[in-house]
Amino acid sequence: ANGTLPSTPNTITDFELGVDILVISGLGVNFDDLSIIQQGQNTQIGVLGQDIAVLSNIDSTNLNANNFVFV
Repeated sequence: ANGTLPSTPNTITDFELGVDILVISGLGVNFDDLSIIQQGQNTQIGVLGQDIAVLSNIDSTNLNANNFVFV
């Protein structure tokens, strides 16, 4: 998210834990504001009541604040 919420969630198929960082900017939120839900083999990330991303083949329990940057 870059200042506005996407109309549909961004699907990220090549996210790598320990390598990639998700940047959320311009929304005035932090990690505690996120909704991180396991959906089958994917992780769904939401904020402010809207889904913003789907991480393909990522276990939601492996995500923490270190996987995100908020500006």
